[in-house]
Amino acid sequence: MLTEGLRIKTYPDTDIDAYVRWIRDEGFRVSVYRDAIVIGQKYKSRQVDVRAYSKDLRKRRIAAGFTEITFANALGVSQQSVRDWEAGRRMPSYFNRQIIEEVFRREKV
Repeated sequence: MLTEGLRIKTYPDTDIDAYVRWIRDEGFRVSVYRDAIVIGQKYKSRQVDVRAYSKDLRKRRIAAGFTEITFANALGVSQQSVRDWEAGRRMPSYFNRQIIEEVFRREKV
């Protein structure tokens, strides 16, 4: 479990970038030192209206000409994940929201 102030010891073969992405995706600030990764304060979360986001996501997906399956494949997630996001049962992670925006930018929607 990630907590503020936690230090993660690094070794020469540690994939530091993967750790940093994961920690940031969980909503924490992160500092990298020679021998450790230190978890900082949790970001202030921005409230997202899940219902509005899910309706907008579905509308944009259809406008771009994606089916649930092709959209899921473009994002590298399961079709069930796309269904859950569009139904408002779950929100995509910060990382997945960035990928969604990139896919829509490529499709110019």
